[in-house]
Amino acid sequence: FRELADYRMLAFGAGMVVIMLWRPRGLLAHRDPTILLHGGKKKPVPAGAAK
Repeated sequence: FRELADYRMLAFGAGMVVIMLWRPRGLLAHRDPTILLHGGKKKPVPAGAAK
């Protein structure tokens, strides 16, 4: 695979574009923030509510 070393960055860039198209909000899109700004408290979600 030594002759393909020149295409390493091209393959990496293509992989990044594929991931951005496949998961536009990121790989951890549904993660809750660990730190809330302005002293705000997390609002409780009702038991029957769907996101």
